[in-house]
Amino acid sequence: MGKERSTEETTITRHPDRLWIERNSGRNDLEACLIMIRGPDVGRRIVLNRDEMVLGRSKSADAQIEESAVSRKHAIIRRRDSAFIIEDQNSKNGTFVNMKKTMVCVLRDQDLIGIGNTVFKFIADNSIERAYHEALHKQAILDPMLKIHNKKFFLEYLEQKCSGNPTSPPRFAIILFDIDHFKRINDSYGHQAGDQVLQHVAVTVKTHLRNTDIFSRYGGEEFAVALPDSNAQQAGITAEKLRRTVEDTVIEHDQREIKVTISLGVASFVPADAITGSPRDLIDCADTALYEAKNAGRNRVVVYPGDG
Repeated sequence: MGKERSTEETTITRHPDRLWIERNSGRNDLEACLIMIRGPDVGRRIVLNRDEMVLGRSKSADAQIEESAVSRKHAIIRRRDSAFIIEDQNSKNGTFVNMKKTMVCVLRDQDLIGIGNTVFKFIADNSIERAYHEALHKQAILDPMLKIHNKKFFLEYLEQKCSGNPTSPPRFAIILFDIDHFKRINDSYGHQAGDQVLQHVAVTVKTHLRNTDIFSRYGGEEFAVALPDSNAQQAGITAEKLRRTVEDTVIEHDQREIKVTISLGVASFVPADAITGSPRDLIDCADTALYEAKNAGRNRVVVYPGDG
């Protein structure tokens, strides 16, 4: 693996409670980063832009890794001038650099950092490789036409949320919705108009969601929204707002107006509930509510029975 570490550039002095790094050349403001190459969010980039950054499962961590094998405060990456040092924080499963367990290690460009089942690549300052990984990440998680998250990302997000800490389960709800009579729009106006309708609905909905909400194309003319920190009642209010907003807009295509409506189904995550306590079951419940909305005449919101 072996680049030689220059003793002329770096002096390492071990003190009882910390590691000091002195650089002869002075501070060099490089934008180092970690790229997740294995784990729940492959391609994710974590910029190391602070003097100390905590990696761990805790929500208060600078880089949260939602994985049961990761300790709440697993490791710290410290910056000393232009050097970056990773220190394990007595984690349960250890911190690994290039597959070797370590307590303290000065990171080199391209080092692989193992935390739980997640692996990061440390990139000291390589804008080309960083851009490459970011492009791969976008391809993996975004719908190419609508530039919103894809179904794969949405399902992985739900899996992470539902498998979180059982002693402190998350509160969230999801919305599934369809564009009403989409096939009729394609048949009447053409597929180019259909694409325009999809893009219009995606932009309209996205502008009325919070930054923390996850908005995805679930397939064809079907979309999915995950609403963190929301119960079914709150999600129902959001769904109704989205329904009205879409209904109130008009799409112009070839000097013709196209009116669009959507039907929405809502379900909330209840960890102890055998019905909505898993990602697949939660989606099935929202899909059932969506089916009822369409059967009742479309252009309406239905909340899954029993949610509150």
